[in-house]
Parts: sequence; structure tokens; C-alpha cells
Amino acid sequence: MNKDSESILKERINNFEKFRKERLPVLHKFSEAIGLPNPHEILLVPKKYLPYLDEFLEMQVIEEHNRSWLITRIGYFFGELLVEEHQGCWMVDENASSENFAKYVIGDFENEIHTLTIDPFIFAARFVDTPAPRSLNNAYADMLSNMSSFN
Repeated sequence: MNKDSESILKERINNFEKFRKERLPVLHKFSEAIGLPNPHEILLVPKKYLPYLDEFLEMQVIEEHNRSWLITRIGYFFGELLVEEHQGCWMVDENASSENFAKYVIGDFENEIHTLTIDPFIFAARFVDTPAPRSLNNAYADMLSNMSSFN
């Protein structure tokens, strides 16, 4: 590992607690802002909100200045789906040979390959960059397919 990689990893590890604490309030505010029913439940049972978000986002025109904002929220949402559905956990990928090195990822999945990590923000970016009509359900299925290809 070179000094730049080491520095990036150290910074990510140092900021992980802040990242971990901000994701749930951000998701909650997002679900409130778009008028989802019982918005606090997105934190407890994110799978329940997949159809609502899918319908809401399907035809949205996403302006360039909103791209990063939306990728962050969809990335958090996809991550929480993986935590709930596959008993993974948020972590910093410290494996220098991983394509997700020094990124915030979901890993340590129950009943999955131990070294598997998924970067939900990559799948969020693919979703956001897809022209309308787009499907959040399909983007989530793509992420799961990618995950299962490691089994």
C-alpha cells in the first residue's frame, strides 16, 4: 500500500463514525421531504419503502446539481436494505486489493463469502444516471445479482 492509499484509508476510518451517525437522519429527512408514509419506518424496515421510492423516482428528471445529493440518499437506502435483508454491516473496506478499498461499504454478510463487500453508492450512481423511466427495483436486483455472483 502506498502512502496516498494509506492516507485515504486512515481518513476514511477516522470519519467512519460521523458517516455512520449521519446516514439515518439523512434518510429520515429524505423520506419526510418526499412525503412517504410513516417516514421514520424507512430506518427500521427499508424494504417496505422500495415500492414507494421506485414509484416516486421512476420519472424524475434529475438535474446535475442534484445528482450527488440523490446518490447519497439512494446509496444509504441500498446499504440499509443490505443490512436488513442480508445481515451485513457498514464498514470501511480495508482490503488493499479490493475494488472497494477505502470506501464505505456493506460487508460481513451472514451466510455469504466473508470477504465480499458491496459499495451501494456505485449502484445508486448507476440508478441516478439512468434516464427516466428508471426502476429502483431493478437497480436493487442488479446489486443483489452482483452480490450472488460471488457465491
